[in-house]
Amino acid sequence: MLRTACGVLATFLSTPVDRLTIQAVFETKDLFRTYLVGRKYAENSIRTYVNHAKILINSARAAHWAPVDSVPEQWREVLAQAKKQAIRKNLVKYLAAIRPTPTKVTSGDDTRWTEEMIKKGFSMTHTRRTVGWLWRTLIKLGVAGTGMKVRATKYQVPVAEFPSRLKSEVVEGGLSNLVDDDDRRGPGQDGRSEGRLSGPVAGAGQAGAGCCAAVQPSPSPTRQADTSATRTDKVQAT
Repeated sequence: MLRTACGVLATFLSTPVDRLTIQAVFETKDLFRTYLVGRKYAENSIRTYVNHAKILINSARAAHWAPVDSVPEQWREVLAQAKKQAIRKNLVKYLAAIRPTPTKVTSGDDTRWTEEMIKKGFSMTHTRRTVGWLWRTLIKLGVAGTGMKVRATKYQVPVAEFPSRLKSEVVEGGLSNLVDDDDRRGPGQDGRSEGRLSGPVAGAGQAGAGCCAAVQPSPSPTRQADTSATRTDKVQAT
């Protein structure tokens, strides 16, 4: 049975049985049960395989084996943020094995890890949530580097800061549906100071230009009447 357990461990770790190491079994022991559950093993079989993995580790310890801390110093703080969540630790150790520092991590690295975990039976939701945790942690620690995917930022521009002509077109020209409810309530009625027009723009310094490009003023009734009269005159002249 121990030989069978080693075969299952080798499949789990995507390595030949003759290259299976106690260090690898030790580092992934907390994920082994989750893998077996994802593979639809019976509960009795899961307990048996998990127990045999523990037997292998304990036998190695009895032979004076000791686990080696394979995580570089630069990754220690990130690993500490994973706390006791095995899948987070697995992601950190995976990246630490291929990248010398967290600043070198790219979105392609986490994609490859996700693909490997899905092949092992882990859910897409669980792995994506873990990747999201990783990037939030790297940003919080100030070691995100330049390899992450950056989404366009959505800015909100207070209507009070619009140029006077644009502000009148927004408020009075039939575009009030673009303004937040705060502007309709008036300043200070709900704890906010003024309404905002939301939308993706190129940057905070270009907010006015972005809004001007997005908002097209409706023609005034007078201009519409003049246009209609001009068309009538042309028809009569013809």
